[in-house]
Amino acid sequence: MRINPDLLLDLNSGVIPMVTGTLGDKPKVEPMPWQFYPLINNFSQHPITRNLDAVYTKFVSSIDTVKAVGIHKTPLLFTSRYTRVLPSPVPVNLNDARLEPDPKLYKAQFKPVGYLLEGQFRSLYANRAEPGTTHYQPATSPLAKPAKVLVISDGDFVRNEVDPKTGRPFRLGFDRLANTEFANRELVLNAVDYMLDESGLIAVRGKQITLRPWISCG
Repeated sequence: MRINPDLLLDLNSGVIPMVTGTLGDKPKVEPMPWQFYPLINNFSQHPITRNLDAVYTKFVSSIDTVKAVGIHKTPLLFTSRYTRVLPSPVPVNLNDARLEPDPKLYKAQFKPVGYLLEGQFRSLYANRAEPGTTHYQPATSPLAKPAKVLVISDGDFVRNEVDPKTGRPFRLGFDRLANTEFANRELVLNAVDYMLDESGLIAVRGKQITLRPWISCG
């Protein structure tokens, strides 16, 4: 995988608190859309992401794949059809949240920000000599077992927000400004179950249920 040196802005986004005026002798704080916090609700048809609600991300980058023999790559998470790509370095100015975004700048669509990798991975120590010897490690080992790796281009994806009043962590994916719990926790649990579970229980958790109307004849 290659996490690109860019940042993605999305019109489908979360919010940040901004001072918009005064209320008496106190500042008036309101939530304002912040395009650097994309809300992800475009998923591939995969057991990890099946039946998920929106996922909350912050400062994500686009992801590209590179050639890797024996590795199956599945894109899982995508931004919306109204995405903007900014190459690094990207200046981040909080005052931009006060401005109305120009839809003409958001022409990129469905940028992948999460991938699942499956297969027999090349060793990090491949073609390197063992310490103090001239014996080189092989590129692949016949004893290596297939493995799974989840890549999400949000470095804080599994970090809980903390309640400033109590100092206690919120549940993963909870946004106190929107008072909404997004599906970050469910995504992580699904991913762990899929990568570790060999009995197929993840297929039961993500099973789609079809409701069929019952017609009475009589």
